[in-house]
Amino acid sequence: MLTTIQNYEIINFTPEGKELSLLANNNLLEILYKKYSFGFQDGGCLIFASLISSFVENSKIVSVGRRGNSDHFAVSMKSKYGNIYIDSDGVFTKDEIIFKQFQMELFALVPSYEHIIIEEYDLHEFNTLDIVFDESIISDMKKDYGSLLVKILKDLQG
Repeated sequence: MLTTIQNYEIINFTPEGKELSLLANNNLLEILYKKYSFGFQDGGCLIFASLISSFVENSKIVSVGRRGNSDHFAVSMKSKYGNIYIDSDGVFTKDEIIFKQFQMELFALVPSYEHIIIEEYDLHEFNTLDIVFDESIISDMKKDYGSLLVKILKDLQG
């Protein structure tokens, strides 16, 4: 187990998950808020996923949600913990990120977590009119926090 949810709070058990969550929800969130009035879990998740995937070779941006809907974005990659998923809340197994999406976002829209799927996402293949994607914010995040992200992600890879 890499992560759990208690009383609607996400608890990371790995040092890398804790570091990523703190960095995302403190420092990186400030950069996002300068331009937009939302965070990584309510509109900026593709920005965070794109940032992370830009540092990890062979990683994939995935959509986590209802079939045919891009409810949430994360990064899929191999790590010292096996195959993992990363979003601004930390590091998850496949089952953990699916359960998190159900518990934290989609419980009112689907009858159970079994209705949530993970699909590889290609930014250029899908209609992204309702998705915020901003290269300039990603560039600012890389400039200010890229070296720290590289360290955390290398630690994750082992």
